[in-house]
Amino acid sequence: MELEEIKTKEERAKENEYESQEENTKSGGEDKVSVDTAGKGESVYSKLQSRAEDIYSATSFPYVPLQNVKVRTYMRCDPGWKQFERSCFYFARGWKTWAEGREECKKKGGDLAIIDNKNLQEFLTKNGNLAYWIGLTQADSGEYVWINNVAVGQSYWSQSKREGKCGFLIGKDPPNRSWSTAECSHNTAYICQKEA
Repeated sequence: MELEEIKTKEERAKENEYESQEENTKSGGEDKVSVDTAGKGESVYSKLQSRAEDIYSATSFPYVPLQNVKVRTYMRCDPGWKQFERSCFYFARGWKTWAEGREECKKKGGDLAIIDNKNLQEFLTKNGNLAYWIGLTQADSGEYVWINNVAVGQSYWSQSKREGKCGFLIGKDPPNRSWSTAECSHNTAYICQKEA
């Protein structure tokens, strides 16, 4: 019998402790909780407060001024397209005339590629492994211009003889000399370009 009485006394003590916590919560007196936990003299409120501060400090991030943060944006290109800088490029493997290749690029939301800097020239030359039409044609004046009517600035002509009015890039050739021309009616692959 004595063993049962001891268990009952312990159960009653736990119930009283729970009830006093519940009453205090209902009365809104957070600071009044003073139930002794494990005889250490520490209130339940203090333990909870300390734990809350630990959680807050573990999840808080220091303030970082935006001018010191470099933001790197990642733009998406459609499947099968490769991104370079702010454009997407499609290395078509189907053979078309220059005009047909351009039309196919327009159907995809772009146009034939315009090469306006050395980095882009290197990217296109290294990523392609065929001869590709690019957006380069010979104007009536004899000058080569891009499809946006901008004259060619930096050029990357190969040393082969230029025959024809439409420009192409030869993939995997040295980037500093991978352009040539052919008759626009010839069939070859083409590179499309559109904004990312």
